[in-house]
Amino acid sequence: MSEKKKVKKEEKDELYEDVVFEEEENASGFSPASTKKLRERLKKAVEEKQEYLDGWQRAKADLVNLRKSFEEERGAIKNRAEANLITELLPVFDSFEMAFKNKDAWEAVDTNWRVGVEYIHQQLHSIMKEYGVSRINTDGQIFDPRFHVSVEMIPTNEKEKDGTIEKTVHYGYMKGEMVLRPAQVVVYDYKQEN
Repeated sequence: MSEKKKVKKEEKDELYEDVVFEEEENASGFSPASTKKLRERLKKAVEEKQEYLDGWQRAKADLVNLRKSFEEERGAIKNRAEANLITELLPVFDSFEMAFKNKDAWEAVDTNWRVGVEYIHQQLHSIMKEYGVSRINTDGQIFDPRFHVSVEMIPTNEKEKDGTIEKTVHYGYMKGEMVLRPAQVVVYDYKQEN
């Protein structure tokens, strides 16, 4: 028998002897001293049981919280990785936009080739949409530094145009509520005439 098992068996035997075989008052019951000792041991056992139960419940709650925290962290890492990949692809969108804006050169290209390039652009756009990526709206909007970066200010005498976006240089993109890249815009700046 191992040393550990031997010690536990001795503790059990000692407990049994202390409680059961200590000073019997008569054949029908225990002496008041042994009853008191038995109650004390029972009280101690109940307290230990409650302590173990509380510890187990805390450990279970910690495990649940740890799993929840792990899932949240995993989601955040996934979102950051997706955002980084999408950010790397944004210059490709810019290249498509520049190609489409050059109408003379675009119209001079073979129709079949142009249709193929437009199809590739549409596929890329669909994939971005699946990942929750959207273009930041700039058309006729008031400049908002959370979503726009002013690359140029154009003076205007019309007060109602002050702070309004005149044109977009590069489109901005968002993934959900996160700005991946702010839109680069030209903004009207009201100058009062003297």
